[in-house]
Amino acid sequence: RDTHAVKKMGTTMTFLALHAGGCLIAHIGDSRVYHLRPGCGILFETHDHSLMNDLIKIGELTEETAKNFDQKNVITRVMQPNRERRPKADIKEIADVRPGDYFFMCSDGVNETMESKHIANVLLDENLSDHDKMRIIKDVTQASRDNHTAFLIRVEEVDGENDNSVISKRCEKSQFTDKKDSRSARGNKPKMQCRKWILFLLGLFALSAIIAAVMHFIR
Repeated sequence: RDTHAVKKMGTTMTFLALHAGGCLIAHIGDSRVYHLRPGCGILFETHDHSLMNDLIKIGELTEETAKNFDQKNVITRVMQPNRERRPKADIKEIADVRPGDYFFMCSDGVNETMESKHIANVLLDENLSDHDKMRIIKDVTQASRDNHTAFLIRVEEVDGENDNSVISKRCEKSQFTDKKDSRSARGNKPKMQCRKWILFLLGLFALSAIIAAVMHFIR
């Protein structure tokens, strides 16, 4: 709503639409949408449009120093009325949505007191009911200085879903494939190339020795 003030009020936006082909996620600002799966953890998380996040990306802040950053609430993208250039939302389409998956939507007041890994630990705890999970998050974020609103959506059924063996295999692959593994895989290629060069040089050295020996006998 436009109050006709010079400095316009604004709002963040989080959007989730579940449909036959999966889901569509859109967001503007520093409210977040998470896609979580038991046994796999966080499959997707929106990235904040904030000054703090931009400074982390360019290396001016680290994840640790950002915790004490005094401009956490400064956002770089927002929905406002009567603007000639309206900001575009970041869009994510997800086709892999399965029974048991969770979608968690929250405002920045939740993330002020709970990191993503802590949210995942609570939401994926099999010993807690969904009601208890939300109660814990509410209690933990009660002291937040900013709005702490959240919604938890659990996928109970998906039409045409594959069997559980396929789901568990996909989770296992997702869980144990990390950056270290990918670096190791990429590191194998230079090692193989290095071996090829060593063999090539050894062969060249052997060939030179044979030629030298032949020339010696000719003389």
